[in-house]
Amino acid sequence: MLNDVLTETELNIIEPYFDELITGSRASLLKRDFCDMSQPYETPIDDFELVNAMLPSRCSPGLANNVFL
Repeated sequence: MLNDVLTETELNIIEPYFDELITGSRASLLKRDFCDMSQPYETPIDDFELVNAMLPSRCSPGLANNVFL
């Protein structure tokens, strides 16, 4: 476990973006860059075991050019 990597304030900033990615609400914008790399690509979001979102700043510009990415 990594402790004290981000401050509470930093976590509060990225939490809404994380929630959007983890629920798949932005999956259509990420297209094939949103998947579960531990399973076949066609695996439904509800069956994901490992959420992978490559280039999340493509659909959430607020994540670009900051300490998080």
